[in-house]
Amino acid sequence: MSDSSSATVRADILQKYSDLFGTKTVNGRQVNVENLIAQLTRATRADFASLMQARHQLHNRVAHRQVQYEFLEPSTQLSDPDGNRATVADVRQGMLDAFFGRKTPKAWAVGATVPIPADTMRPRLEAAGANLHRVHVMEAVIVGYTSGRESRKYFGALVLGLYQDDTLVYAGHTGSGFTDADLEDIHTRLQSLVTQDCPINHMPKQAS
Repeated sequence: MSDSSSATVRADILQKYSDLFGTKTVNGRQVNVENLIAQLTRATRADFASLMQARHQLHNRVAHRQVQYEFLEPSTQLSDPDGNRATVADVRQGMLDAFFGRKTPKAWAVGATVPIPADTMRPRLEAAGANLHRVHVMEAVIVGYTSGRESRKYFGALVLGLYQDDTLVYAGHTGSGFTDADLEDIHTRLQSLVTQDCPINHMPKQAS
């Protein structure tokens, strides 16, 4: 974003969600949404850059086995805004059950109380715009990549893992949505992390 006083909203988002932008009255005050977005971006830009740099440094140290992630104790009790309670162990198991499509009582349910608009469920890398529905998100660890086939350069797919307790388990792979520039950039970043040791004990043959 530039240092202009107003944010530039992408044309298709502005057209589809036009009622969310412009000047609005909030708690008796008039607020221009685009101006507010620009102000907040300028005010938090340096903080977010610092946080993201620290995050990348931590991931890099973990990838080189210099440190390990710290996790909450499995017995820790958590609650959500609706008053539902569960242990960390149950939440982790529910994440894995939902990820692998297992129909269990612990599996996370997306949009259990509010229907999710169909257009937000199409796979894509861009943000979901103005959709504010609660969606569960998981962070996966890149544990490797497959070779590209035919005209595909750099790599075919990223191999992903998830932590189950303290063990890294295979979670799947993804290769869609990348531009040629993305493929080159990601491949370049991964080269310094390449190792002969596989971080996952049981890697499915199709993912190797």
